[in-house]
Amino acid sequence: MRRHPLAGCRHKLGWAWEHLYALESEVYSWSETTRECTTWSQFHPEANIVAVYAQVATPPLRWGVMVGNIVHNLRSALDQLVWQLVFANGETPRAGMRGNSFPIFPNEVDFEAKTRYSLRGVHPTDRAKIKRLQPYERPNGLEPEDNPLVGIDFLWNQDKHRAMEVLAFGLSETVEASLRAYEDVERFVEIRFIPGPIENNAVIAWAEVVPSGPYPKVAAEGFLPTKVAFGSGQVLIPNLTNMVQSTINVVDSFGPAFGATGSAMGRAQPLAPRFPAGLGGRKARDIARRI
Repeated sequence: MRRHPLAGCRHKLGWAWEHLYALESEVYSWSETTRECTTWSQFHPEANIVAVYAQVATPPLRWGVMVGNIVHNLRSALDQLVWQLVFANGETPRAGMRGNSFPIFPNEVDFEAKTRYSLRGVHPTDRAKIKRLQPYERPNGLEPEDNPLVGIDFLWNQDKHRAMEVLAFGLSETVEASLRAYEDVERFVEIRFIPGPIENNAVIAWAEVVPSGPYPKVAAEGFLPTKVAFGSGQVLIPNLTNMVQSTINVVDSFGPAFGATGSAMGRAQPLAPRFPAGLGGRKARDIARRI
């Protein structure tokens, strides 16, 4: 039986799911064993401020490599989609600097100027559809910088040139913790926790105090929720999941362009399963078999 034209895309997406599942499992296990961070305080007498500093474990560098594997498969699936659209239009796709590829642009000027070669041979109907999917068109109401396709393209380019140090611990927006007067503190005037990405020796909270002695100290109590995130502070697994799902939706939306000829799946069957955020504990190999 002849393979479906999008079979290569489907397997790329299957590998992306599998790498994401493996990464999610590693992040969960690692977070459970290293969730505690060491904190200490230092008094700044010029402002009567006690700053709370944190030291966190460094996430494994291999996770950056795994992220690279995921985004490479996603970017490849999109480029292979364009190649198949060229074939479906009776043309021959081209490789190289001016070859066919899936465009991802945050503004219309770049799209119009730079798709002369990347979409050469694509049928006008399909080209128009690709244009509607561009970040500057704000599909699903997303701002261009929030579009998952922009994230894929950014990480893909970053991974080509250097090892991705994209991971950091970050305090979540809801901090279920408090500061306790430990030494030389008569009372607190104001306490504030600082959410967002943190690095070793970063200030995670501060308190304005009325000192009762020369060396005020405070201690953090309760749960300081931390999550593994990109360097920008975006939480790792949910954002990667959005990137994978968005790519699936893009590829899936072009299924009708290939009709039923050579199809290895039913007309109504999606190219890959649609999951809610996170993989929900499904086994990646089972996912790959089903798509």
